[in-house]
Amino acid sequence: MNIQTKLIALCLVISLVPVSVVGGVGIHEMNSIGSYAQTQSTTHMETQVTGELNNTVTARREQIQNVLDVRRVDARSLADSSPVQNYQAAKAGQWKLVQRQSQTQLGHMALQMRSTIESTKQTILEEEYNGRSWAELTPAEQQRVKEKVERIIAGTAGNQTTAAGSASKIFQPGYIGDTGYAYITDGDSNVVVHHKIHDGFNLVDDASLTVFNEVESTIQNDPAVRSGSEWRIVEYEWEDTTQAGNPVEEKFVAYAYYEDFDWVLAPSVYYYELQTTASESAKNRINDSFENYLNTRSVSVQGEERPAYDEIILTDEDGHGVVRAERTDGSVVTESVENTSYADTEWFNSSRSMEKGEVHVGDVRTVNGAPV
Repeated sequence: MNIQTKLIALCLVISLVPVSVVGGVGIHEMNSIGSYAQTQSTTHMETQVTGELNNTVTARREQIQNVLDVRRVDARSLADSSPVQNYQAAKAGQWKLVQRQSQTQLGHMALQMRSTIESTKQTILEEEYNGRSWAELTPAEQQRVKEKVERIIAGTAGNQTTAAGSASKIFQPGYIGDTGYAYITDGDSNVVVHHKIHDGFNLVDDASLTVFNEVESTIQNDPAVRSGSEWRIVEYEWEDTTQAGNPVEEKFVAYAYYEDFDWVLAPSVYYYELQTTASESAKNRINDSFENYLNTRSVSVQGEERPAYDEIILTDEDGHGVVRAERTDGSVVTESVENTSYADTEWFNSSRSMEKGEVHVGDVRTVNGAPV
Protein backbone atom coordinates (compact mmCIF):
# COMPACT_ATOMS: atom_id res chain seq x y z
CA MET A 1 0.00 0.00 0.00
CA ASN A 2 1.49 3.34 -1.05
CA ILE A 3 1.55 6.37 1.16
CA GLN A 4 -1.42 7.95 -0.59
CA THR A 5 -3.58 4.90 0.00
CA LYS A 6 -2.54 4.76 3.65
CA LEU A 7 -3.40 8.41 4.17
CA ILE A 8 -6.85 7.96 2.59
CA ALA A 9 -7.54 4.89 4.75
CA LEU A 10 -6.36 6.69 7.87
CA CYS A 11 -8.54 9.71 7.12
CA LEU A 12 -11.51 7.43 6.47
CA VAL A 13 -10.99 5.67 9.79
CA ILE A 14 -10.60 8.98 11.60
CA SER A 15 -13.72 10.38 9.93
CA LEU A 16 -15.78 7.29 10.72
CA VAL A 17 -14.85 7.07 14.40
CA PRO A 18 -17.10 9.97 15.58
CA VAL A 19 -19.97 8.69 13.46
CA SER A 20 -19.79 5.21 14.92
CA VAL A 21 -19.34 6.54 18.42
CA VAL A 22 -22.19 9.00 18.03
CA GLY A 23 -24.34 6.30 16.45
CA GLY A 24 -23.62 3.89 19.26
CA VAL A 25 -24.30 6.49 21.90
CA GLY A 26 -27.47 7.58 20.09
CA ILE A 27 -28.79 4.06 19.92
CA HIS A 28 -28.04 3.58 23.61
CA GLU A 29 -29.77 6.85 24.50
CA MET A 30 -32.79 6.01 22.38
CA ASN A 31 -33.07 2.67 24.10
CA SER A 32 -32.85 4.41 27.49
CA ILE A 33 -35.45 6.99 26.50
CA GLY A 34 -37.78 4.27 25.23
CA SER A 35 -37.34 2.24 28.38
CA TYR A 36 -37.94 5.31 30.56
CA ALA A 37 -41.02 6.28 28.59
CA GLN A 38 -42.39 2.77 28.86
CA THR A 39 -41.72 2.70 32.59
CA GLN A 40 -43.28 6.12 33.09
CA SER A 41 -46.28 5.20 30.97
CA THR A 42 -46.81 1.99 32.92
CA THR A 43 -46.45 3.81 36.23
CA HIS A 44 -48.85 6.54 35.12
CA MET A 45 -51.36 4.00 33.90
CA GLU A 46 -51.10 2.02 37.13
CA THR A 47 -51.54 5.21 39.15
CA GLN A 48 -54.50 6.30 37.05
CA VAL A 49 -56.20 2.90 37.15
CA THR A 50 -55.51 2.51 40.86
CA GLY A 51 -56.89 5.99 41.52
CA GLU A 52 -60.00 5.31 39.51
CA LEU A 53 -60.51 2.00 41.25
CA ASN A 54 -59.97 3.62 44.63
CA ASN A 55 -62.42 6.39 43.75
CA THR A 56 -64.97 3.82 42.60
CA VAL A 57 -64.53 1.71 45.72
CA THR A 58 -64.65 4.79 47.96
CA ALA A 59 -67.76 6.08 46.23
CA ARG A 60 -69.40 2.67 46.44
CA ARG A 61 -68.44 2.34 50.08
CA GLU A 62 -69.91 5.77 50.80
CA GLN A 63 -73.12 4.80 49.01
CA ILE A 64 -73.40 1.62 51.06
CA GLN A 65 -72.61 3.54 54.24
CA ASN A 66 -75.31 6.10 53.42
CA VAL A 67 -77.85 3.31 52.92
CA LEU A 68 -76.87 1.71 56.23
CA ASP A 69 -77.03 5.07 58.00
CA VAL A 70 -80.59 5.60 56.76
CA ARG A 71 -81.57 2.10 57.87
CA ARG A 72 -80.05 2.73 61.30
CA VAL A 73 -82.07 5.93 61.60
CA ASP A 74 -85.22 4.01 60.66
CA ALA A 75 -84.50 1.32 63.26
CA ARG A 76 -83.88 3.85 66.01
CA SER A 77 -86.95 5.87 65.02
CA LEU A 78 -89.17 2.81 65.25
CA ALA A 79 -87.67 1.76 68.58
CA ASP A 80 -88.20 5.24 70.04
CA SER A 81 -91.66 5.80 68.53
CA SER A 82 -94.51 6.55 70.92
CA PRO A 83 -96.50 3.37 70.02
CA VAL A 84 -93.53 1.14 70.92
CA GLN A 85 -92.73 3.14 74.06
CA ASN A 86 -96.38 3.13 75.17
CA TYR A 87 -96.66 -0.61 74.55
CA GLN A 88 -93.53 -1.33 76.57
CA ALA A 89 -94.70 0.94 79.38
CA ALA A 90 -98.12 -0.71 79.50
CA LYS A 91 -96.70 -4.24 79.41
CA ALA A 92 -94.09 -3.42 82.03
CA GLY A 93 -96.75 -2.02 84.33
CA GLN A 94 -95.21 1.43 84.42
CA TRP A 95 -98.24 2.80 86.18
CA LYS A 96 -97.36 6.46 86.20
CA LEU A 97 -97.46 6.71 82.41
CA VAL A 98 -100.56 4.52 82.07
CA GLN A 99 -102.35 6.30 84.90
CA ARG A 100 -101.57 9.75 83.55
CA GLN A 101 -102.85 8.84 80.10
CA SER A 102 -105.95 7.17 81.55
CA GLN A 103 -106.73 10.10 83.80
CA THR A 104 -106.37 12.57 80.95
CA GLN A 105 -108.63 10.47 78.75
CA LEU A 106 -111.43 10.40 81.32
CA GLY A 107 -110.86 14.02 82.36
CA HIS A 108 -111.49 15.20 78.81
CA MET A 109 -114.52 12.95 78.68
CA ALA A 110 -115.93 14.65 81.80
CA LEU A 111 -115.40 18.09 80.25
CA GLN A 112 -117.06 16.91 77.04
CA MET A 113 -120.08 15.74 79.04
CA ARG A 114 -120.25 19.20 80.58
CA SER A 115 -120.16 20.84 77.13
CA THR A 116 -122.97 18.56 75.94
CA ILE A 117 -125.14 19.47 78.93
CA GLU A 118 -124.45 23.18 78.47
CA SER A 119 -125.32 23.15 74.76
CA THR A 120 -128.49 21.12 75.42
CA LYS A 121 -129.57 23.60 78.11
CA GLN A 122 -128.93 26.56 75.81
CA THR A 123 -131.00 24.96 73.04
CA ILE A 124 -133.93 24.52 75.43
CA LEU A 125 -133.64 28.12 76.63
CA GLU A 126 -133.63 29.39 73.04
CA GLU A 127 -136.53 27.24 71.86
CA GLU A 128 -138.80 27.23 74.92
CA TYR A 129 -137.89 30.27 77.03
CA ASN A 130 -137.36 32.96 74.39
CA GLY A 131 -133.61 32.96 74.90
CA ARG A 132 -133.77 33.96 78.56
CA SER A 133 -130.67 33.26 80.59
CA TRP A 134 -130.53 30.60 83.27
CA ALA A 135 -130.44 33.22 86.02
CA GLU A 136 -133.65 34.78 84.70
CA LEU A 137 -135.65 31.57 85.18
CA THR A 138 -137.71 30.87 88.27
CA PRO A 139 -136.69 27.90 90.45
CA ALA A 140 -139.60 25.89 89.02
CA GLU A 141 -138.53 26.70 85.46
CA GLN A 142 -134.95 25.78 86.27
CA GLN A 143 -136.09 22.41 87.61
CA ARG A 144 -138.09 21.74 84.44
CA VAL A 145 -135.05 22.57 82.29
CA LYS A 146 -132.86 20.22 84.36
CA GLU A 147 -135.35 17.39 84.00
CA LYS A 148 -135.65 17.93 80.26
CA VAL A 149 -131.87 17.92 79.82
CA GLU A 150 -131.72 14.66 81.78
CA ARG A 151 -134.43 13.11 79.59
CA ILE A 152 -132.62 14.19 76.44
CA ILE A 153 -129.18 12.84 77.37
CA ALA A 154 -130.15 9.82 79.53
CA GLY A 155 -133.52 8.87 78.06
CA THR A 156 -135.44 9.47 81.28
CA ALA A 157 -135.67 11.93 84.15
CA GLY A 158 -136.37 9.05 86.52
CA ASN A 159 -134.37 6.04 87.64
CA GLN A 160 -131.60 4.58 85.51
CA THR A 161 -131.33 5.25 81.74
CA THR A 162 -132.93 4.24 78.44
CA ALA A 163 -131.62 3.83 74.92
CA ALA A 164 -133.65 6.89 73.87
CA GLY A 165 -131.08 9.19 75.46
CA SER A 166 -128.77 11.01 73.06
CA ALA A 167 -125.80 10.18 75.31
CA SER A 168 -127.15 6.98 76.86
CA LYS A 169 -124.20 4.88 75.64
CA ILE A 170 -121.69 6.66 77.85
CA PHE A 171 -123.67 5.56 80.92
CA GLN A 172 -123.46 1.87 79.98
CA PRO A 173 -120.76 -0.56 81.24
CA GLY A 174 -118.10 -1.16 78.63
CA TYR A 175 -118.14 2.34 77.20
CA ILE A 176 -114.73 2.83 78.87
CA GLY A 177 -112.46 -0.21 78.90
CA ASP A 178 -114.34 -3.46 79.59
CA THR A 179 -116.67 -2.34 82.38
CA GLY A 180 -116.19 1.42 82.83
CA TYR A 181 -118.97 3.96 82.37
CA ALA A 182 -120.04 7.49 83.31
CA TYR A 183 -122.65 8.58 85.82
CA ILE A 184 -123.92 11.82 87.34
CA THR A 185 -124.43 12.80 90.97
CA ASP A 186 -125.35 16.05 92.64
CA GLY A 187 -122.96 18.03 94.82
CA ASP A 188 -123.97 15.95 97.86
CA SER A 189 -123.09 12.64 96.15
CA ASN A 190 -126.71 11.64 95.45
CA VAL A 191 -127.14 9.71 92.20
CA VAL A 192 -128.85 11.63 89.39
CA VAL A 193 -128.05 9.41 86.37
CA HIS A 194 -126.82 5.82 86.62
CA HIS A 195 -127.44 2.77 84.46
CA LYS A 196 -128.39 0.61 87.46
CA ILE A 197 -128.63 2.55 90.74
CA HIS A 198 -131.83 4.45 91.50
CA ASP A 199 -131.95 8.23 91.83
CA GLY A 200 -131.14 9.60 95.27
CA PHE A 201 -128.78 6.76 96.26
CA ASN A 202 -126.00 8.40 98.27
CA LEU A 203 -122.51 7.16 97.44
CA VAL A 204 -121.09 8.22 100.81
CA ASP A 205 -123.88 7.11 103.15
CA ASP A 206 -125.25 4.13 101.22
CA ALA A 207 -122.08 2.75 99.60
CA SER A 208 -119.47 3.94 102.10
CA LEU A 209 -117.51 5.65 99.33
CA THR A 210 -116.08 8.30 101.61
CA VAL A 211 -113.75 9.39 98.82
CA PHE A 212 -116.67 11.44 97.49
CA ASN A 213 -116.34 13.70 100.53
CA GLU A 214 -113.13 14.82 98.84
CA VAL A 215 -115.09 15.58 95.66
CA GLU A 216 -117.51 17.79 97.58
CA SER A 217 -114.65 19.60 99.32
CA THR A 218 -112.74 20.20 96.08
CA ILE A 219 -115.80 21.64 94.34
CA GLN A 220 -116.37 24.06 97.21
CA ASN A 221 -112.74 25.19 97.53
CA ASP A 222 -111.24 25.00 94.02
CA PRO A 223 -112.52 27.84 91.77
CA ALA A 224 -111.26 26.16 88.58
CA VAL A 225 -113.23 23.01 89.35
CA ARG A 226 -116.31 24.88 90.51
CA SER A 227 -116.38 26.93 87.31
CA GLY A 228 -116.13 23.75 85.24
CA SER A 229 -112.91 24.74 83.48
CA GLU A 230 -110.86 21.90 84.99
CA TRP A 231 -111.33 18.27 86.01
CA ARG A 232 -109.99 16.35 88.98
CA ILE A 233 -109.35 12.73 90.00
CA VAL A 234 -110.31 10.58 92.99
CA GLU A 235 -109.18 6.97 93.48
CA TYR A 236 -110.47 4.12 95.61
CA GLU A 237 -110.37 0.33 95.99
CA TRP A 238 -113.43 -1.59 94.84
CA GLU A 239 -114.43 -5.18 94.17
CA ASP A 240 -114.41 -6.16 90.52
CA THR A 241 -117.37 -8.51 90.22
CA THR A 242 -116.56 -9.24 86.58
CA GLN A 243 -113.49 -11.27 87.60
CA ALA A 244 -113.47 -14.67 89.27
CA GLY A 245 -113.27 -14.31 93.03
CA ASN A 246 -114.30 -10.63 92.94
CA PRO A 247 -110.78 -9.26 93.52
CA VAL A 248 -110.34 -5.75 94.86
CA GLU A 249 -108.88 -3.48 92.17
CA GLU A 250 -107.94 0.19 92.05
CA LYS A 251 -110.61 2.32 90.42
CA PHE A 252 -110.67 6.03 89.63
CA VAL A 253 -113.17 8.74 88.79
CA ALA A 254 -112.41 11.78 86.66
CA TYR A 255 -115.01 14.42 87.42
CA ALA A 256 -116.11 17.84 86.23
CA TYR A 257 -118.71 20.08 87.83
CA TYR A 258 -121.70 21.81 86.22
CA GLU A 259 -122.71 24.54 88.64
CA ASP A 260 -126.07 25.56 87.11
CA PHE A 261 -127.49 22.08 87.79
CA ASP A 262 -125.22 21.21 90.75
CA TRP A 263 -124.18 18.09 88.83
CA VAL A 264 -120.95 16.12 89.16
CA LEU A 265 -120.12 14.41 85.86
CA ALA A 266 -118.14 11.29 86.64
CA PRO A 267 -116.63 8.82 84.13
CA SER A 268 -115.13 5.88 86.05
CA VAL A 269 -113.10 2.73 85.32
CA TYR A 270 -110.59 0.30 86.82
CA TYR A 271 -106.99 1.23 86.05
CA TYR A 272 -106.05 -2.27 84.90
CA GLU A 273 -108.68 -2.16 82.16
CA LEU A 274 -107.12 0.88 80.58
CA GLN A 275 -103.67 -0.69 80.94
CA THR A 276 -104.92 -3.58 78.82
CA THR A 277 -106.63 -1.17 76.44
CA ALA A 278 -103.47 0.95 76.20
CA SER A 279 -101.43 -2.15 75.38
CA GLU A 280 -103.80 -3.25 72.62
CA SER A 281 -104.10 0.29 71.28
CA ALA A 282 -100.31 0.62 71.18
CA LYS A 283 -100.04 -2.71 69.32
CA ASN A 284 -102.50 -1.48 66.71
CA ARG A 285 -100.49 1.72 66.29
CA ILE A 286 -97.29 -0.33 66.01
CA ASN A 287 -98.91 -2.35 63.22
CA ASP A 288 -99.82 0.88 61.44
CA SER A 289 -96.30 2.24 61.89
CA PHE A 290 -94.63 -0.94 60.60
CA GLU A 291 -96.99 -1.11 57.64
CA ASN A 292 -96.20 2.51 56.79
CA TYR A 293 -92.45 1.81 56.81
CA LEU A 294 -92.81 -1.17 54.50
CA ASN A 295 -94.95 0.85 52.10
CA THR A 296 -92.96 4.10 52.05
CA ARG A 297 -89.27 3.28 52.63
CA SER A 298 -87.28 2.53 49.48
CA VAL A 299 -83.70 2.15 48.28
CA SER A 300 -82.24 2.92 44.84
CA VAL A 301 -80.68 -0.10 43.09
CA GLN A 302 -79.10 0.64 39.71
CA GLY A 303 -81.42 3.59 39.27
CA GLU A 304 -84.52 1.62 40.24
CA GLU A 305 -86.46 2.28 43.47
CA ARG A 306 -87.11 -0.89 45.43
CA PRO A 307 -88.70 -1.51 48.86
CA ALA A 308 -86.16 -1.05 51.64
CA TYR A 309 -87.79 -3.62 53.93
CA ASP A 310 -89.58 -6.91 53.45
CA GLU A 311 -90.25 -7.62 57.12
CA ILE A 312 -90.26 -5.80 60.47
CA ILE A 313 -90.60 -7.68 63.77
CA LEU A 314 -91.03 -6.47 67.34
CA THR A 315 -90.07 -8.81 70.19
CA ASP A 316 -89.86 -8.45 73.93
CA GLU A 317 -86.57 -8.59 75.83
CA ASP A 318 -86.65 -12.41 75.87
CA GLY A 319 -87.19 -12.83 72.15
CA HIS A 320 -90.91 -13.60 72.30
CA GLY A 321 -92.68 -12.11 69.30
CA VAL A 322 -95.16 -9.24 69.63
CA VAL A 323 -96.12 -8.10 66.12
CA ARG A 324 -94.78 -8.60 62.61
CA ALA A 325 -95.30 -6.78 59.34
CA GLU A 326 -94.36 -8.70 56.19
CA ARG A 327 -94.46 -8.03 52.47
CA THR A 328 -96.33 -10.84 50.74
CA ASP A 329 -97.22 -10.92 47.04
CA GLY A 330 -96.86 -7.17 46.73
CA SER A 331 -99.01 -6.31 49.76
CA VAL A 332 -98.17 -5.76 53.42
CA VAL A 333 -99.68 -8.01 56.09
CA THR A 334 -99.46 -7.34 59.84
CA GLU A 335 -100.12 -9.95 62.48
CA SER A 336 -99.58 -10.87 66.10
CA VAL A 337 -96.66 -13.27 66.65
CA GLU A 338 -97.02 -13.71 70.41
CA ASN A 339 -96.68 -17.49 70.05
CA THR A 340 -93.43 -17.23 68.08
CA SER A 341 -89.97 -17.13 69.65
CA TYR A 342 -86.99 -15.46 67.98
CA ALA A 343 -84.66 -16.11 70.92
CA ASP A 344 -82.41 -18.44 68.89
CA THR A 345 -82.00 -16.18 65.87
CA GLU A 346 -78.63 -14.62 65.11
CA TRP A 347 -80.02 -11.10 64.84
CA PHE A 348 -81.79 -11.25 68.20
CA ASN A 349 -78.76 -12.58 70.08
CA SER A 350 -76.51 -10.00 68.43
CA SER A 351 -78.92 -7.19 69.23
CA ARG A 352 -79.59 -7.97 72.88
CA SER A 353 -75.93 -7.47 73.83
CA MET A 354 -75.77 -3.96 72.37
CA GLU A 355 -76.07 -0.65 74.16
CA LYS A 356 -79.21 1.45 73.86
CA GLY A 357 -79.30 3.27 70.52
CA GLU A 358 -76.95 0.86 68.75
CA VAL A 359 -78.13 -0.96 65.63
CA HIS A 360 -77.07 -4.42 64.52
CA VAL A 361 -76.59 -4.92 60.76
CA GLY A 362 -76.46 -8.57 59.73
CA ASP A 363 -74.98 -10.09 56.58
CA VAL A 364 -76.99 -9.78 53.40
CA ARG A 365 -76.51 -12.61 50.93
CA THR A 366 -78.15 -12.92 47.53
CA VAL A 367 -77.95 -15.30 44.59
CA ASN A 368 -79.14 -13.78 41.31
CA GLY A 369 -80.84 -11.06 43.29
CA ALA A 370 -82.76 -13.43 45.57
CA PRO A 371 -81.97 -13.42 49.32
CA VAL A 372 -80.64 -16.67 50.79
